[in-house]
Amino acid sequence: MRFFRSIAYIVITALVSVSFFSCKDDDDNKVISGERTIICYMPAENSLASRLRDDINEMIKCAHRLGEKDRIVIYYDGISNPQIFVIDRNTNALSVNSFMPVFTYNTDGNSCSKEVMMDAFKYIIRHYPAKSYGLIFNSHGLGWLPPTQDMLTYSKRRKSFGIDNGLNEQSNSVGKEMRIVDLAEAIKSLPHLDFILFDLCYMQNIEIAYQLRNCADYIIGSPAEIPADGAPYDLIMPMLISKDVDYKSVVDTYGKTYDGWEQIPESGVVLSVMRCNQLDSLRIVTNKMTSKYGDELKKCRYNGTTDYLSYKFRNGYQAGFFDMKEMIYRMIMEANAGEHGFDEAEKAADYAEWDSVFTKAVPYSYVASKIYSTLLGGSFVKTNQEHCGGISMSLNPEETTIGVVIDEYESLEWRYSGNEDTHITYE
Repeated sequence: MRFFRSIAYIVITALVSVSFFSCKDDDDNKVISGERTIICYMPAENSLASRLRDDINEMIKCAHRLGEKDRIVIYYDGISNPQIFVIDRNTNALSVNSFMPVFTYNTDGNSCSKEVMMDAFKYIIRHYPAKSYGLIFNSHGLGWLPPTQDMLTYSKRRKSFGIDNGLNEQSNSVGKEMRIVDLAEAIKSLPHLDFILFDLCYMQNIEIAYQLRNCADYIIGSPAEIPADGAPYDLIMPMLISKDVDYKSVVDTYGKTYDGWEQIPESGVVLSVMRCNQLDSLRIVTNKMTSKYGDELKKCRYNGTTDYLSYKFRNGYQAGFFDMKEMIYRMIMEANAGEHGFDEAEKAADYAEWDSVFTKAVPYSYVASKIYSTLLGGSFVKTNQEHCGGISMSLNPEETTIGVVIDEYESLEWRYSGNEDTHITYE
């Protein structure tokens, strides 16, 4: 069975005490300063364990292209105790099977806990400091939604970041997951990052990006499902390690890898790059437009707006992850002139104002015409390539009867940031 980087069923697994899991200094692990360190965090105690080892193999292939002071530092928690690997230009292993870790934890732990993640980050930064940093996440994901065990589900599994099944095996993708607010807090423990790459499903939404806007310069990811094979690291890692990253080339190279993909030739991927220092401006202009045209926004549920994720909870409706650019375009340009008194010139001017800010915040995107979705039962999500921007935004989930979803959404800074006057308005 072919898996995508999304999952899961409700479960509760035992937490291992962080006091027994913390990294210990080792005499063999000396502090080595460098130019750039890319941190790869891989909670792989799930169905992606072998796939993420393949990712490491791809990274090993490009070791000779790293600079003298560049490193790729990998935290991998798969079917044994977590390990830390370091790839540099002197790495001569042919694959992860012959690759010796620089550190092996003395017990298993929940790699989807904030404390364990921060402990790993602390170890890496202490032993492999650099002038600049990048961060890559590889696992399962489902955007800003709360962890599966906190929700009543209809038939499919849904989570925010990662899965750790606590069983040291890969056949089971039921386990602990991580809330986005906790993920953001862990990332904030790192030095400021040049970029964050989410190589997992559904993480490129405005709600997550805004939560992380002060952590990095750029965020790369997909608002939809991506194949389990993930990014072509042998091709993009040399780009990411370079001093001046060509983010458009990163997105294009990743996207073209799945054009005419042999497993599902008619499917592709959607990817984008967000520039974090423009996200406050995007929030301001979005609030301005939703305050004016918000009555039109709910039409996105049935007017054909690209919806990367749409399904119902057992107790009520959850609105899905709509393409943000197409959503705002339809909200403004398809507003009923007679009902609201908006003339065509006014609508065009308003959309042009919003789009000029969006283009600065999302400078690059790669949008395939169709995306294969396992969560939708093996069907396809069709995109509107003319208007899609490659990031998603959710409607206000207040209509759902599942309180934990409402609470999770209300906890995010995109919805509530600052005083009452700055709240994003949806109707």
